[in-house]
Amino acid sequence: MTTLTILGGCTTRDVLECAPNNFELSEYFARTSIISTMSTAADIDHSLIDLSSSFQKRCVMRDISKTFFSELEKKRGQYIAIDFISERLNLVKVGDSYITRSNELVKSKVLEKLKDYQIVKKLDDSMQKLWKENALQFFQKLKGYFGNNIIIHKTKWRHDYLDTDGAVQAFPNVEEIELRNEELDNYYTFVEKHFPEFIFIDMTDNRYYASASHKWGLAPYHFEDHYYHSLLQKLAEITDTWASSIYEKTINGRKLQLFFNTVIRPEGNRVPTLNGSIFTGEHGTDIGDCDYFEAIPKFKETNKVLQRLFALLNEAVQCGKTENFQEIDTNLAELLSKMEDETEEDLFRNSSYLTGMLITLLVRYDFLTGSRQHGEVIRQLAEMLCIQKRPLPNQEDKQLYTTLYHQEPLFDLPSNVMAVFALQDVRQYTKDARYASLYNEGKEQLVKVLPLYELGGMTAENLHHILNDGSPPEYSAGFHLLNAEYLSLLCSVEEDERLKEVAERWLSYVEGAEAYPDFQDTSFRLMTGAEDMTEQSSIQLNGSSARFEISCNDVWMTSACITSKGQPDQVVLDTFEKSFSFVFNKMEYILTIQLRDRFNNRFEKSYELISGELEEERFMNLLKNLEDNTSVSLNEDKLDIQVNRPLQDASYAYYVIINDQVIHKEWYSRNTHFQFPVTQREEVETAKCVVFVKKGALKKNYTLTVNV
Repeated sequence: MTTLTILGGCTTRDVLECAPNNFELSEYFARTSIISTMSTAADIDHSLIDLSSSFQKRCVMRDISKTFFSELEKKRGQYIAIDFISERLNLVKVGDSYITRSNELVKSKVLEKLKDYQIVKKLDDSMQKLWKENALQFFQKLKGYFGNNIIIHKTKWRHDYLDTDGAVQAFPNVEEIELRNEELDNYYTFVEKHFPEFIFIDMTDNRYYASASHKWGLAPYHFEDHYYHSLLQKLAEITDTWASSIYEKTINGRKLQLFFNTVIRPEGNRVPTLNGSIFTGEHGTDIGDCDYFEAIPKFKETNKVLQRLFALLNEAVQCGKTENFQEIDTNLAELLSKMEDETEEDLFRNSSYLTGMLITLLVRYDFLTGSRQHGEVIRQLAEMLCIQKRPLPNQEDKQLYTTLYHQEPLFDLPSNVMAVFALQDVRQYTKDARYASLYNEGKEQLVKVLPLYELGGMTAENLHHILNDGSPPEYSAGFHLLNAEYLSLLCSVEEDERLKEVAERWLSYVEGAEAYPDFQDTSFRLMTGAEDMTEQSSIQLNGSSARFEISCNDVWMTSACITSKGQPDQVVLDTFEKSFSFVFNKMEYILTIQLRDRFNNRFEKSYELISGELEEERFMNLLKNLEDNTSVSLNEDKLDIQVNRPLQDASYAYYVIINDQVIHKEWYSRNTHFQFPVTQREEVETAKCVVFVKKGALKKNYTLTVNV
């Protein structure tokens, strides 16, 4: 493992979050500048530093005491990486000493306790001259500790950032950004001129953005994940350290994974892992749920097993959980035994996607465990991929790996990418030139066929429309992102501008808030209301039945499923209607509503239905109707109350209120018609009747007023 010392800010430090097991952080010196580092120690009592964070307190103490070089004497990494982001900070002059005016120093209240100090602006000409003088001494001295293993991380403040939805926004403080970048350019030019032997990583490319989702908040120097993963790869190449990484990119509120450098370099167990969550279909569509796989439930079952094994493998590598290998061994043994069972359907022979996934898993497992126990199986699976290669009809010199051709070859892109990717893994595993040739041939065929997936602002899920004349193309936004995601996986093997250009173009189809509004999730809800249909109520309850109506945009296709909460396989109702009813018993249910748009994007929401709550909802809704259907009048000398639509098995009680005084209480009975004599009517100013309704444990009342 490569050890690394960092002098700078989170701009460099955060890169290690991408690969916690590839680099070991020896020391991290932050919130300091070169002028301060080379200055004499300030005469400031450390007890004056009032900070709760031990890290922040250590930063201030180091900057005041100038311990940088003395600490390097005790501990330092093989390399030191330096960025100049902290050079934006002004200085404080205390006596003959300069200290960095960091936010931490201000927050510590040290300055409030000093009698005499001076704030010095860093951009003053005299300070720029002093910086260069100190930089010459600093780097010359630093060479005594690291030789030429000094990495200068060249970066700049960004003009634009990605908001939380992935849309590009502009920072308003353009002048400040320009000023800071001019300062940084001067520093880089100066160091490169005087120390050309140093290692320079140039990350000033404008294709990177700042990010509103950064864990430290929005700032022109807090970058998107793509930046840190690109920096990681450059850092890994320089230090000869293996680092494989995956970063997430948010596009219109959706997250997808893009890959870096997944090619295997087995020496020293430098084996990249693949995050199994790419196979879970988080974009609303996944390979295991596509319509043409519905006929083979075992595919979905096997797909989930492989997802789980990838997750266990990654956890073993990233978190050091070697005990995971035992569980992987057990599951692999069961999975491989099914391949030898003639009574089992031969999924792997019929699915280049599953075959590719399994090859990739086995190769990484063998390299990570230092064994070659699955060598023969890997070769057998690779031969299955070679057998499955089929030509495309009416397409000259174009052929691809088929997926599940029990009916017809559909040629979905992720399956073919997975097959080609797996062949390069086999090439690395076996060192067999034949597989190298097959990998190159497969990739070239894939490049040729990519235009067939183009639909103008969207990509096809498969080539069904090519295989069958007159068939409309099948496409969805979810599968479109999956296509781009898998292309990035293949691009990570080696730099190929053709594949990279296609992947970036496909991603651009859905970038920006206005680029593809149909891609946004549409909300939906389960409405509740009264029984009276004139009010367009969405829930009716009669006896022990409930009626639901789903409120959503008319362009959405809807399906609903009600299952028993304790027995999810027990389906009570399954419907494609927006309005439906079901009869409930004294148990709990789960109502799952699924919506699909015209691109087959799927969105799902579940509700818990408890019979007691349904019964109470039924009671409350019927009670509203009951109130509307109860009449009260004062005829001659009688108060007359009539419940016109009584509830079955309900009891009623009546309170008679004359001139705001309760003068009679009629206790609960099944009586729905009640009369009460009113004497001395000429003295009645107000007359009311409170009707109490009770059914089982449910009780409610309503008040009826009489016009006197």
